[in-house]
Amino acid sequence: MNQSGQKLSTRQTIDVAVSRQKANRFAEAEAVYHAILKPQPDHFDALQLSGLLHYQLGNYSLAVDLMAKALSINSQIVTVQTNLGVVYS
Repeated sequence: MNQSGQKLSTRQTIDVAVSRQKANRFAEAEAVYHAILKPQPDHFDALQLSGLLHYQLGNYSLAVDLMAKALSINSQIVTVQTNLGVVYS
């Protein structure tokens, strides 16, 4: 919910997670991604961004799993392919 008590859209919720991730508030970002993925386990953006977060945290195996799952949903997104390559390197 936002400050006025309105429910956020999934896109707005993703934006909240990304802003927290950029601010190095990783636990908060992870909680937001988890809140999206629990009811929507195949949510592409939440998967790939959560994968990027886990890469930042050094959780490489989980990062690979999340990014690979995102790519299984949409293999055409070059940035996710690139990010997965970075994790493997």
